[in-house]
Amino acid sequence: MYPRYGAGVALSDPGRAPSGDVAGGADTLAGAPADPRPDEPGGLRVAAILSGQALLVTAAVALVATVLARLAVVTVPVAIAVLLAALLTPAVRALTRCGVPRGLGAALVLVVAIAAFAAVGYGVVAAIGDALPALRANLTAALDAGQEWLRTGPLRGVAGAVLPVTREGLALLDGDPASLTGTGIAATAVGLALTLGELAAGLLLVLFVLVFLLYDGAAVWAFALGVVPARARSWAHRAGLRAFAALTTHLYAAAITSILSAIGTGLGLGLLGVPLAVPLAAVVLLGGFVPVVGPLVGGTTAVLVTLVALGPWRALAVLVLIVGLSVLAHRVVVPFLLGRPAPLHPLVAVLAVAVGVVVAGLVGALLVVPLLVLARGATGPLREGPLGRRGSPLAAQDG
Repeated sequence: MYPRYGAGVALSDPGRAPSGDVAGGADTLAGAPADPRPDEPGGLRVAAILSGQALLVTAAVALVATVLARLAVVTVPVAIAVLLAALLTPAVRALTRCGVPRGLGAALVLVVAIAAFAAVGYGVVAAIGDALPALRANLTAALDAGQEWLRTGPLRGVAGAVLPVTREGLALLDGDPASLTGTGIAATAVGLALTLGELAAGLLLVLFVLVFLLYDGAAVWAFALGVVPARARSWAHRAGLRAFAALTTHLYAAAITSILSAIGTGLGLGLLGVPLAVPLAAVVLLGGFVPVVGPLVGGTTAVLVTLVALGPWRALAVLVLIVGLSVLAHRVVVPFLLGRPAPLHPLVAVLAVAVGVVVAGLVGALLVVPLLVLARGATGPLREGPLGRRGSPLAAQDG
């Protein structure tokens, strides 16, 4: 019998010495490439490649974020205009399908939207502004009651760490004009004028961009696609459509949830005899547009005010009411009207809002979740298949 080298490989000449390829084993004879660096583990090379790619992506994201932050005077109004366009574009399309010219439909929707936002904004500001002293007094009383319970209850060690921070937050609601000197008044006036000027310029830029997005959004999108390489243009188009549709659904879901929660909370607080029912409903309305964190802050405020004013049982009833309204909106009303949009995981939303607050304050908290929704919608076509292979838009274009 001939000697065997490797796995099931026999030499044709028993007197011939085995060659280097045969001596290398069955894998080499089978045609598998030998490891050019056998002393280096394959897993380490893979980890190095992935780490390098992660560093490159992180650097690119950091660079883009830095540029956007430097141009915040422009990028923030443009982002707000895109959000408003996502809300209003379906109405413009509906009017266009009914035979209304595109320009007239965009103008009508824009005028109605401005009037609605102005009315809601004035009502919210008036309700909260008039009741701000009473709201602060109720929150302070709730804080005092909580402090007393923490001092005498089982969590005595928490009072010293939590309550000072909360009191500093409440102190922001106190403005003492008498403490300002002449120089302080002048500096405050200059700062206020600059802030109002920046706000007016931002609002004008939002209005300008919004007009063009509503009237000629297709041409704007075609211009944006023009900078994409031709081979990837089909995929980019699909990704943009998916992202805009996901953003529209997210904003409508947030608006429906906020309005339903605010109306239900206001009616429930009024029936329970809770003071400041309208301002608390306004707080719930505003908080609904910041996922997870906003409803939590608005609901907690309503429960604390009820706890101080009417006692624990009615506060418990308010808590049940707020939770029930949230479940009704997310599980019944929104799926019935919009289908079942894919929501962000609460942990992802909380972490994103935290990062947005650290990076850009309140504006970051408001914009970070829509940005995540856009990113997830845009990566949908990429998850469907690799670029340039069968089933991807690039393959269809190349074929």
